[in-house]
Amino acid sequence: MEIRLSTFVETTPDVQTGEVTSHAQRIREVVEEIVLGDQVGLDVFGVGEHHRKDYAASSPAVVLAAAARSFEGALYVGDPETVAEKIIHLRKHVGITRFMLHTPVGSMPHEDVMNAIELLGTEVAPRVREEISNWEKEL
Repeated sequence: MEIRLSTFVETTPDVQTGEVTSHAQRIREVVEEIVLGDQVGLDVFGVGEHHRKDYAASSPAVVLAAAARSFEGALYVGDPETVAEKIIHLRKHVGITRFMLHTPVGSMPHEDVMNAIELLGTEVAPRVREEISNWEKEL
């Protein structure tokens, strides 16, 4: 049985003081909550998406990326094995099922962008898919 927590990263007024936590502070708090959840063995910590003033997480992926940085570093830079390991870590420990990588196309030479795409498709993605498939079979 999986034990999960989820949040919409609400910024509702404090019941005692009436003060509303800022979005920035609430994001910092939920990142701490996610890290603690991982440390104590929770299976999944989900972050919902809302586009209202009283919810701080309009992009759950950004919140989860911030939490992931606390585990292994948020930058996906390095050789294909390093990048694959970081993506695998996100799946196993944060629970993501999709991963989007942004390349700074405008600031990199075209040849470097093409090389990064090729490495992502031919080395990183197959390794991630294989490792995750094997891991999911063991669950």
